[in-house]
Amino acid sequence: MAARVLARRGVDLRTATAVHSIDSSTVHLGDESIEAGTIVLTSGIVPNAAAVTIPVEHDRRGRIAVDGCMRGRSHPHGWALGERRGNA
Repeated sequence: MAARVLARRGVDLRTATAVHSIDSSTVHLGDESIEAGTIVLTSGIVPNAAAVTIPVEHDRRGRIAVDGCMRGRSHPHGWALGERRGNA
């Protein structure tokens, strides 16, 4: 439903599309660049395969459990943050 409303309003909505980079006014896909005044990116959150094996507290999705400052709940002298790139 939301996708139909956005499409009627002229939004170029892409799903399951790899983004290679974003600068202040352009989204660069594998074979295309899209210029835009406003860019909204949402992405899935998948824990890194290596992070799942670390013997620390994890949340129900397998991510390292952290507090509001990204400190590990079970190891407060360590921080967990980052991003997932590619298919690795």
